[in-house]
Amino acid sequence: MGAGLAGITSAWALAKRGWQIDLLDRRTEMAREGSGNALGILMPRISLGKNAETSFYNAAYLKALHECKVLKEKYPDFLWQQDGVLQIATSERIKKQMRQLDCNSDFARVLSPEASNAQAGVAINRASFYFPLAGYLSPRALCRHLIDEIAGQIKVHLNTRVEHLSQKDSTWSLWNQDGTCILKSETVILANAAQVRTFKETRWVSLDVARGQTTLVTATPRSKKISCAICFEGYILPEVKGQHLVGASFMRGDHNTEIREEEHLKNIHKLSNLFPDCFDFEIKNLKGHAALRATTPDRMPLVGPVADLDFFKTHYHELHHGKTNRDYPSARHLKGLYLNTGHGARGLCSSFLSAEVLAAQICNETLPVSETTREALDPSRFLIRDLKAGKYRKK
Repeated sequence: MGAGLAGITSAWALAKRGWQIDLLDRRTEMAREGSGNALGILMPRISLGKNAETSFYNAAYLKALHECKVLKEKYPDFLWQQDGVLQIATSERIKKQMRQLDCNSDFARVLSPEASNAQAGVAINRASFYFPLAGYLSPRALCRHLIDEIAGQIKVHLNTRVEHLSQKDSTWSLWNQDGTCILKSETVILANAAQVRTFKETRWVSLDVARGQTTLVTATPRSKKISCAICFEGYILPEVKGQHLVGASFMRGDHNTEIREEEHLKNIHKLSNLFPDCFDFEIKNLKGHAALRATTPDRMPLVGPVADLDFFKTHYHELHHGKTNRDYPSARHLKGLYLNTGHGARGLCSSFLSAEVLAAQICNETLPVSETTREALDPSRFLIRDLKAGKYRKK
């Protein structure tokens, strides 16, 4: 459920294993919400220290690069420009990461202001991270090619809104608002971003939304010299068909997806601060795209089986007393119901590996990540946190 990157990569990963897929989405087209930007940046996530987040995003980045390479070779028209990405040091956090960077130079390297200028093609006059293997692509084209790859094993149901779920004898039924059963399946994956919280089975899931709006600006002779994607307080991509994609606003908790002129102006303001002489801005009739990102408190996606809330509340309620060393029964989950959501603004990086982790769990295969990383992706991690905090005390 959900025909964006998370849902389509999940379908793709299972179809590779021989599954037949029904893909459902409430929109009339695929990849129209969080995956609907005209272009997106595929780059790694830099974090300090060795932890599950670092391990996951490093592996996810390399996995995504590999799959994009394969698709580009098969579909030459696929818009995947692997020209590298610059991340300007705009915060103390990034500057600290630069000082402590310890990785292969093919993964990331630190450039001086002069080297940054040479790499960018224009003057930015600041130190930056440079990710030589990174680039930008069309998320919609990516989704379309993945669907093409599994065309014989997938049936797409657009303009299809699921109102609620029910389970009987290990089979899930998906119902519309008229009380009609849309279809039945033993295995259901909820990959519809924050909409997963509309179902009673997953209402407890810790997800928030963050509105993001991108802006298209007309290229100039000077701006056409920009040779790679550049990230700062926002980001700008090289010219494509006479325009640059600029982004993106970040409005936490805002559920509105209407285009707003004030957010276009904020995007342009951040851009003009970095490139004061590069653009001749035409403020009227600006175009762009606004969508909602599903975010989690720890910036890791939610990937795995859905916890049986009643079982967790009954058997783990003493966690709020600090009794973590006593023997607890193994966790129980709702059979056949899974989540793949919460990718935030990093879906291009995280979706492929998340889909492989989920498919391996469903098919009872060896996981492609460590047990520590699996636990860091487990949707029930925040439920355990809430139990420890006493949110679900036994009555």
